[in-house]
Amino acid sequence: MENDFYHVTDQLLSVIGKLDGNPTQAKKSDREGDFSLEDAREALSCLQEVLPNNEYPWYVISGTFLGLHREGGFLKHDYDIDVGINIEDVNATALIRKLAMAPEFAVKKVDHHLKIIKGQGKLFSVQKDIALIKLVHASGINIDIFVHHLEDGVIWHGSSIHRWENTPYDLEERELDGVPVLAPRQADQYLTENYGDWRVPVKSFDCTLSTPNLTITKSFLSVALFIKRLYVFSKTEPQDARQLKQRLIENRVIREVAGKLYANKYI
Repeated sequence: MENDFYHVTDQLLSVIGKLDGNPTQAKKSDREGDFSLEDAREALSCLQEVLPNNEYPWYVISGTFLGLHREGGFLKHDYDIDVGINIEDVNATALIRKLAMAPEFAVKKVDHHLKIIKGQGKLFSVQKDIALIKLVHASGINIDIFVHHLEDGVIWHGSSIHRWENTPYDLEERELDGVPVLAPRQADQYLTENYGDWRVPVKSFDCTLSTPNLTITKSFLSVALFIKRLYVFSKTEPQDARQLKQRLIENRVIREVAGKLYANKYI
């Protein structure tokens, strides 16, 4: 199975080419968002009521924390609310059960981070970690609760195909649009790792291309989806394709030899 996977991956990479030329479709437009600031505040306030911080030390992360720290509120072009909670601070099963019982919320999805671990010979095992609880508030606002894990000196969060890594940080009390929240104390360090130059607002953002701290999950599904995305970008958005290619090379998922791309045995 393993050799078949890399053989097919090499076949797909062989048709991607040098990522030159003009796109065959229009470049995606800047994100406009669908965020109601009033609804976002209500959703965050409800989350604080259902999961009070003195019992569940969740904290704002990613774009939600960027809005708080840079602009003093929610990002006007955002899509959802991002919060994190550390696995050592919560019983994940009990947390999901509590959220499922809250009338203000619906648990839309529970996502697990899957890591393939190669053993001896042709044996593989799967490490399955709870990663993401997707909520929908009664107002329609989506809230993503990322379960954070401390591993090998980094704190990571992700999904079934993504993994973002940060230097460990402390938490401090902040206030977001009148709602008391916790947030990373080392704000500049955290935001720089997530966004690079976070002080400059951007309208077009891709969680795959625009996050310096993204690493590729060690699973066949994750690698396959990233290679597929690279192929699609190579036909429609060459600039994004070159950026994604560099990300895959940096993560040692693929290599480039004499202008041709090949799969590494990443897993």
